[in-house]
Amino acid sequence: MIFPSRDLENKAISTVLEQKIDAKTAAIQQLKANPKLVETWLASVNTYSGEDGLAALKKVLASK
Repeated sequence: MIFPSRDLENKAISTVLEQKIDAKTAAIQQLKANPKLVETWLASVNTYSGEDGLAALKKVLASK
Protein backbone atom coordinates (compact mmCIF):
# COMPACT_ATOMS: atom_id res chain seq x y z
CA MET A 1 0.00 0.00 0.00
CA ILE A 2 1.09 3.53 -0.74
CA PHE A 3 0.20 6.37 1.62
CA PRO A 4 1.05 9.62 -0.16
CA SER A 5 -0.35 11.74 2.66
CA ARG A 6 1.94 10.00 5.14
CA ASP A 7 4.91 10.79 2.89
CA LEU A 8 3.78 14.41 2.76
CA GLU A 9 3.52 14.55 6.56
CA ASN A 10 6.94 12.95 6.98
CA LYS A 11 8.52 15.46 4.60
CA ALA A 12 6.89 18.37 6.42
CA ILE A 13 8.04 17.12 9.82
CA SER A 14 11.56 16.48 8.52
CA THR A 15 11.64 20.02 7.13
CA VAL A 16 10.64 21.43 10.52
CA LEU A 17 13.29 19.45 12.35
CA GLU A 18 16.14 19.78 9.84
CA GLN A 19 15.63 23.32 8.56
CA LYS A 20 14.31 24.71 11.85
CA ILE A 21 11.25 26.35 10.27
CA ASP A 22 7.77 26.52 11.72
CA ALA A 23 5.19 23.82 10.99
CA LYS A 24 2.85 26.17 9.11
CA THR A 25 5.59 27.15 6.67
CA ALA A 26 6.57 23.51 6.16
CA ALA A 27 2.95 22.55 5.51
CA ILE A 28 2.54 25.34 2.95
CA GLN A 29 5.72 24.22 1.20
CA GLN A 30 4.48 20.63 0.99
CA LEU A 31 1.03 21.64 -0.28
CA LYS A 32 2.62 23.78 -2.99
CA ALA A 33 5.03 20.97 -3.93
CA ASN A 34 2.25 18.37 -4.27
CA PRO A 35 -0.61 19.95 -6.25
CA LYS A 36 -1.89 16.65 -7.69
CA LEU A 37 -2.31 15.16 -4.22
CA VAL A 38 -4.07 18.31 -3.01
CA GLU A 39 -6.41 18.16 -6.02
CA THR A 40 -7.29 14.57 -5.11
CA TRP A 41 -7.93 15.48 -1.47
CA LEU A 42 -10.17 18.42 -2.30
CA ALA A 43 -12.16 16.96 -5.18
CA SER A 44 -15.83 17.84 -4.57
CA VAL A 45 -15.00 19.67 -1.33
CA ASN A 46 -16.58 23.03 -0.59
CA THR A 47 -15.73 25.63 2.00
CA TYR A 48 -18.13 26.42 4.80
CA SER A 49 -19.51 29.29 2.71
CA GLY A 50 -20.05 27.01 -0.30
CA GLU A 51 -17.05 27.98 -2.41
CA ASP A 52 -14.93 25.41 -4.23
CA GLY A 53 -12.41 24.14 -1.68
CA LEU A 54 -9.55 23.68 -4.13
CA ALA A 55 -9.95 27.17 -5.57
CA ALA A 56 -10.03 28.62 -2.04
CA LEU A 57 -6.83 26.80 -1.06
CA LYS A 58 -5.07 27.84 -4.26
CA LYS A 59 -5.97 31.44 -3.52
CA VAL A 60 -4.50 31.20 -0.03
CA LEU A 61 -1.35 29.42 -1.22
CA ALA A 62 -0.80 32.03 -3.95
CA SER A 63 -0.63 34.72 -1.28
CA LYS A 64 2.03 32.84 0.72
